[in-house]
Formats: sequence, structure tokens, C-alpha cells
Amino acid sequence: EQDNLRIRFHEQAKLIAATLEFRFELYSKALRSVERFIATTERLNKEKFASFTADLPSNYPGIRALSWNALVSNSQRASYEASMVAEGFKDFQITEQDSNRQLIRAQPRASYVAITYIQPFAQNRAAPGFDVASVPMRTAALQRAFDTTKVAMTAPITLIQDKSNEPATLLFYPVFHTPSAPEKSGTFKQLRGYTVAVLEIKELIDNALKAYPIKDFQLQLMDISNGEPALLYSNLSSDVPAYAQSLIWQGETKIGGRTLQLSVSPTNNFLLENHELQPWALLA
Repeated sequence: EQDNLRIRFHEQAKLIAATLEFRFELYSKALRSVERFIATTERLNKEKFASFTADLPSNYPGIRALSWNALVSNSQRASYEASMVAEGFKDFQITEQDSNRQLIRAQPRASYVAITYIQPFAQNRAAPGFDVASVPMRTAALQRAFDTTKVAMTAPITLIQDKSNEPATLLFYPVFHTPSAPEKSGTFKQLRGYTVAVLEIKELIDNALKAYPIKDFQLQLMDISNGEPALLYSNLSSDVPAYAQSLIWQGETKIGGRTLQLSVSPTNNFLLENHELQPWALLA
């Protein structure tokens, strides 16, 4: 009976893992749709971008923002900034953060990946112009997206505008000057920029799993890509007693080039409702 319970619990845990993997894939496809829109739209402007992306954050819970980040060479910088001012972005300039995380004019360098359009705009008014390539953690994901011509995810980050300090992550998808993306990475000159999705992981997971009896499960999602595990999500409420340790299920998956590890364990509620576990307690 105890073995049957463990098998049932693990099967449910695998379903949870599959649901989360599918949800991340679904959001990657949503970002790909933005890439297709940008790649095929003539004379892209803020109105067209806003119209196309307006409903995506509400249709995909956990997406906090979507942006188009143009690749701008240093020689193009002055004309790019002037064009953005002409489009209505007053005092627009390409920016980066100083040591106090304050926005300042970006230092000269070969190229920039500047946030050009972002939705929703009201909550992200300071974002346009920020060079995401000025942040090393994001640079690695940008390079991976370019190299693979596929979606790439960053390591966990904390959003400046999010007072809850919940872990978030960014998804990057490359946009090329050609109507269709090359099957393999092309030259840097082919790259036009990146579409970006800002994901709040807690909202994404809580929404994805609302059909599950979550009162019975504790979840922890870690990014283990770089050797030092980084927390993406946790709703742990109690330790699992020794007699129930065999119920704990753990699995790994690749999302956007990152390795994520999901652990699913029983809650106290689950253990209390399954009295057949009691013999384990007596033997412990």
C-alpha cells in the first residue's frame, strides 16, 4: 500500500513537472509570435507594437512586460536616439546603471541592445533606452539566443519595480533582418535585435498549477545551471519527516538553455490524510 502511494504521488509530481514545462514552452511560443510580428512588420512604431502586444500579459499570467530591444551600433547611436525623440520619447538616450543602480547615459561601446518599445508602458516608463547588454548576466543569454537562434533564459533576477522581491527571469528571442530566422546562427550583421519577455515566476507557476490539489504538494524550483543553485520558486511550508522521505520526487529540465531542477514533496496535510504512512513512522 505504501509503495502504491509513493507511485501515485510520483506520478502526480511528474504531471506537475510536465505542466510547468509546457507552460514555459507556451510562453516561449508567445515570445516567438512577437518576433514574427516584428520581423514581418513594415515601419514598426510604438503604436503598432502596443497594439500587437496589448493583450499578451493578461492572456499569459506571469508575463510582466514584453519589449522590443533594437541592436544599435555606436555609429548609429546618435541617429537612433534622435529618431526615438522624434517618435515622442522625450529626452530619450541609451542608458545603463551606475554602481548605485541609477540610470545614467551609457558609456561608448561597439553596440547596444536598447529597450525600444515596451508594454505595458505605464509601469515601465523608465525602461526605454536601457541597454540590456550592459548587464553581464543578460549578455550571456543574449549571446546564447544569437548562437542558437532560439529562446534563451537568464538566471534568476529581482525586478527593480517589484517590491515583493519575487524571483523573475527574462526570455530573449533574436530577430534578424531576413524575413525568416536562419536555421543556424548567422553573422552579427544579420541580427536586428531581440524580443524580450519579463517573467514573474511565482505568478506563472501559481496560475499553471491552480487545477492541482496544491494543498497536498510542496514545490521548489531551482536554477542549477551554474553549479550554485539559485531559487526560482518555493512554497515550502514544512520539513518532510524521515518516514516520508521516499515520497519526495525530483527532476530536471532544460528551459531556454538553463537547467532547472524541480522538487515535489508532500505537505503535512497530505501526510495526515494518508494514514497508511503511519507504519513508516513507527519503524523510523
